[in-house]
Amino acid sequence: MTHPTRDLDLLLKEMDPADEGPCTLRVEDLDRILSTERTPAASGATPMRRRSKSRRHTLIAGLAATAVAAALLTPWPGQDDAFADWTARPAGVPAEDMAALAQQCRDLMVDPEGQTPDAVTAFVPVEELVPVLAEQRGKYTLTVMEGRGNLGHCLTTENEGGSAGMATAVDTTLRPEPGELSLLDFSGSTMGGPDPDKVEMNPATIVMGGRVGPDVTAVTIHPPGQVPVQATVESGYWTAWWPFELISTKMPTPIGTTAELTITDGSIVDGIDITSIVNFDYN
Repeated sequence: MTHPTRDLDLLLKEMDPADEGPCTLRVEDLDRILSTERTPAASGATPMRRRSKSRRHTLIAGLAATAVAAALLTPWPGQDDAFADWTARPAGVPAEDMAALAQQCRDLMVDPEGQTPDAVTAFVPVEELVPVLAEQRGKYTLTVMEGRGNLGHCLTTENEGGSAGMATAVDTTLRPEPGELSLLDFSGSTMGGPDPDKVEMNPATIVMGGRVGPDVTAVTIHPPGQVPVQATVESGYWTAWWPFELISTKMPTPIGTTAELTITDGSIVDGIDITSIVNFDYN
């Protein structure tokens, strides 16, 4: 059975303990260290880690009611067909493909003619949606769209169609400060079996994204019980998605997921609770 590609760099990073070997300093060594000005971390140097003190931007309606522990497991039966080539580290998308991906996404966000317009076109005209970034993981392409300060996305494959979603921002003018990020887009979906009344483990996906502070160069998402996921960061935005397995009586939520930021000076801000940075209506 084929397993999803596990990013070895990210896994080793999680498993690598701090060096606890003996260390002896002389007085002159301490004087030299204290008199040295702080400089950005050199390439290959161990980054300084800072625990996050993120502010809660908005109350998440409904999260408390769904705060049931849901194990995120991988792999699962049947995964070979759907997400066998998913990777924890994304690949880029050629700039020349962005226009076509954006139009494909707009088309997915419009209901068939004659039906009631969906929530997307109700508060953001589809023609105003513009692409801000895209990434590739295996056969899946994730395209992120922005319109009137709101973020949406489309997760597509070349021959199998795709899905689309968009979130309503609570504050469309909010911009993360240095060392911070916001969550503007979240979507969780499950792929149920043939019997909707049967309680079983089913394949599921989570897509999330938002904005980053001006000094954030990288974002790594840590879903509970699963391999860390490296996000795509570009032009002040970030996005990531991953497959997992969820019991059929539950819906995917961001509860238990944390973020880790890499800053331009080489330092790390980790332990950011995703539910503390939500800036969209979670009803």
